[in-house]
Amino acid sequence: MANIDVDPPQDLITLFGWHDGYDTPANGTYHGWLCPAFEIITLDEACARHAYHQDDLASRLRYSDGQSEWFPLLRADAASCVINYSDDPATRGRIAICDAGVVEPVPEKRPDSLIEPVEMWLSYFDAGWWRWDGSRWIDDCDVQHAAEHPWDI
Repeated sequence: MANIDVDPPQDLITLFGWHDGYDTPANGTYHGWLCPAFEIITLDEACARHAYHQDDLASRLRYSDGQSEWFPLLRADAASCVINYSDDPATRGRIAICDAGVVEPVPEKRPDSLIEPVEMWLSYFDAGWWRWDGSRWIDDCDVQHAAEHPWDI
């Protein structure tokens, strides 16, 4: 990551130290999903997504609040779950979603650590709101509970 000028926060080191992506088995069933929305990617893919984001940033005018200092952790189609790697202690390690070049949610609603969404995902699993159908996660979370998590990761 030093080669691409990323000083990784601890959550980034922990995630890729635990699991560097996932290979799809020969039967084609993909078990790399960490939750219904996000799947685990390799560090190489994360670096490639980061490079794309940096290139895309140079061509857009709607970026603000240090959005160039985000590194992908997980993917969901074109979106990524990202972590802030800035030197600013107020934003470093914060988690968000980068979708179509926009980082959501608003800064004050971003989780301070990857621990927060993982704890939420575990609570959804324990509550029976997520079920495995043999090839993917199905999300049966009720609207009221989902509304309690405004960062929707």
